[in-house]
Order: sequence, then C-alpha cells, then structure tokens
Amino acid sequence: MPMEAVFTFKSTHDAIHGERVLLEGNVAVKVMALPSSLGAGCGLCLRVPEDALEASRTLLAASGIAPE
Repeated sequence: MPMEAVFTFKSTHDAIHGERVLLEGNVAVKVMALPSSLGAGCGLCLRVPEDALEASRTLLAASGIAPE
C-alpha cells in the first residue's frame, strides 16, 4: 500500500484553496475529514501521495497557504 502524507489547516478556506492549488499543480490530492488523533484544526485535511510531498509543500507555500 503506497504511503501518503496529510496536510492539516487552521481554516476550511485554506484546506479548500489548498486542494485547488494542488489540483492545478497536477498533484493527486484528496480532501478528507481530519482524523481525531491529529487534532482539532478545521476538521478537514488534504491527503497526497508521499512522493508528491515536497512538490505539494512548494505549491502551497508559493500560494501563501501554510499548513499546520
């Protein structure tokens, strides 16, 4: 089973904006409910393949989105 990375956010707006940025950057991203073991946050997180982790960080940072 391939490993995945999870990005959490303070706001729902950041999570949805982040999804759009990653999709436009051709990253396979999935929005999912934040597992309770990862904290409260906004209740949403983004899941990306582990091999897309650095590209995802770069795309989010370039768009001014700061995951937690």
